Amino acid sequence: MKTILRFVGILLGTLAIVVAVAALILPRVFDPNNYRDRISALVKEKTGRELVIAGEIGWSVFPWLGVELGEVRLANAAGFGDEPFARIAAVQVRVKLLPLLRKEVEMSTVLLDGLQVNLAKAKDGRSNWADLLPAQAATGAARDKPPAAASKSGESYGAVPLAALAIGGVRVRDARLLWDDRAAGTQQLIEDLNVQLGAIRLDQPVAVAMDFVAKGGAPAVESMVKLSGQVTPTQAFKHIAVRDLEASVAAHGKGLPRGRLDADLKAHVVYALDRRTLEINDLVLNAFELGLRGQARGADLGGEAPRFSGDLRLEPCVPRDVLQALGQPVPETSDRDMLGKAEAAFAFQATPASVQVSNLKLRLDDSGVTGTFGINDFTRPVYAFKLAVDNLDLDRYLPPRKDETANAASTVTEDDESADAPGAAGEKRLATTDAKAGTKVKTKAKRKAAAGLFPEQTLRGLNLDGRLNIGTLKAYRLRSSDVDITVSAKGGLVQVFPARANMYQGTYNGNITVDVRGKQPRLAMDEKVAGVQAEPLLTDLLGKAKVTGSADVALKLTAVGNHPRAIRKTLDGNARFAFSDGVIKGMDVLGEIRKAYALLRGKPQPAGNSGQTEFSAITGTATVTKGVVNNPDLLGKSPLMQAQGKGTANLVTQQLDYRVTATLVDSLEGKGELTGRPIPVHITGTFADPKVGVDLENVLKQEVKKQLQKKLQDKLKGGALKGLFGR
Repeated sequence: MKTILRFVGILLGTLAIVVAVAALILPRVFDPNNYRDRISALVKEKTGRELVIAGEIGWSVFPWLGVELGEVRLANAAGFGDEPFARIAAVQVRVKLLPLLRKEVEMSTVLLDGLQVNLAKAKDGRSNWADLLPAQAATGAARDKPPAAASKSGESYGAVPLAALAIGGVRVRDARLLWDDRAAGTQQLIEDLNVQLGAIRLDQPVAVAMDFVAKGGAPAVESMVKLSGQVTPTQAFKHIAVRDLEASVAAHGKGLPRGRLDADLKAHVVYALDRRTLEINDLVLNAFELGLRGQARGADLGGEAPRFSGDLRLEPCVPRDVLQALGQPVPETSDRDMLGKAEAAFAFQATPASVQVSNLKLRLDDSGVTGTFGINDFTRPVYAFKLAVDNLDLDRYLPPRKDETANAASTVTEDDESADAPGAAGEKRLATTDAKAGTKVKTKAKRKAAAGLFPEQTLRGLNLDGRLNIGTLKAYRLRSSDVDITVSAKGGLVQVFPARANMYQGTYNGNITVDVRGKQPRLAMDEKVAGVQAEPLLTDLLGKAKVTGSADVALKLTAVGNHPRAIRKTLDGNARFAFSDGVIKGMDVLGEIRKAYALLRGKPQPAGNSGQTEFSAITGTATVTKGVVNNPDLLGKSPLMQAQGKGTANLVTQQLDYRVTATLVDSLEGKGELTGRPIPVHITGTFADPKVGVDLENVLKQEVKKQLQKKLQDKLKGGALKGLFGR
């Protein structure tokens, strides 16, 4: 037994000496640099390209079997210039010798220094790498076939089990990758690429760190990118998990909002190649003053029907800051506190052609929004939504109101007929008179056409179907509640129907259509209000109310045009109205009659003037033709007066022309002398400043005639005519 052990010891010692001697002698006896020309010739034979090994080839045997290469250059394909296809400054690969005897591969850190790869595609579609690929790979015939040497379990590569593979790490320093697409005329460059991989053991986390500079785009953008994380590959790399993934981008260039982008991302990622699934958990993304949190999932990746889903949360932000970061103008709002805060949460489902958002919870300033939203077919988007808003004050988001001086100045340009034509630039000659010299100086003022009410091109391409509920709404100074709107749009035809709301103690129902399929937008309105209190409505809308009382109004109108004046000038249709229990302010019909009666009777003018006309009911119907309202059957009732008449109201010039016959039910001043007598009243002026004229000429004639007849009858009764006939 001792003899056997001694023999084994001698054998092992001898083997160690042989290996040590070989490790010392072989590198001196065998010089791989003597084979550089043969290696280059072999590459030339196989690829047709020149391989230049400019640096020295060094190697070692024990305890590491290693190879070190200096500079190596591989020529480019024919027709792609003299720049090498690939160049490397230095390569170092070392494998531990003794573990190889146990079919284990234990490598030290693999070093790749100064790698440069120039990828290019010619204008005719040829690439400079196709000739380097095997024939089957180039044609894609074997794209889905596994490597021939792989075992059925996928747990080995060649004769070495993957579980026996161990790499001390990988370092790539100062690499450069260029993609030159000459067909598209674009270039993308990655330079200063550094990659650091920690020790690699299958099913064990591998520390990964990467940084590089990316350049490209038109306009050009330069980005500094950093990546890090813990990557865990499984058997045959069918399952890869990346924990603590962190990425940051610092980019600048004219193609970015405000010329700069700073973004960072954190997440845990799991990709299952065999199941074609992707999971992203604990996602944190910050960019453009926005913070996004949540999780996402992907299925059938690389398949025929990839799909994604997830839950995301938008962290509280300041929309004004977001718009500025995106390089967008911040809207001027009447309330400067608006666009001051926002946050949201939602779930989503998406495919390459659509996205659906559900469980939406959005908070913008003081408004809360819930509901769903979706887009189908990104190439020709079809929008659908169902949203509910608790309260919305739209006026706070609108631009500040112009003062009266500015409004007065703007009417000059609005009256220009060219403003009615969509997109008209219009020029107007203004003549000013010099009072001292008495000469006229003509100047030419250019002005832009006012923006249209309807964005025609947008509406023509809009395909939408949605419903909106608003708890309380303030828009254009009008207040309403329980607003329920259904809107649809397709092919340039937009319809808002049904539209319902409660407003000013009454109700609103509407059907509004905008048709932009033709040269000019066409507007159709079928609207009704019932039981609406006129005074608070007009006070909110105009700042003051000329009419009070309860209003029932029904309108069926059409118009053509894209500017307010054009719409007013083409307004056609019909209407009916009924007002009850109110007053008309600024127009005292009864007071004017009293004043005229006092003048007729030679009495002092009555003291005081109510400045308004009370009524218990005003009703009528109207037709509208080219912006002129024709009301043929005006009827009014009040405790002291009844009136009927007809007239017109010009919506373009805002002029009134009404002739009304008023009949007093009782006359306090006339003691019944005017009671029951028709009194002509002429109402003129503007909507804002109506004028009331009482025509008592006929009344005066009738009164004089009545008085003469009475005196004549009195004289006849007293015998004043007896002497005429000698009796």
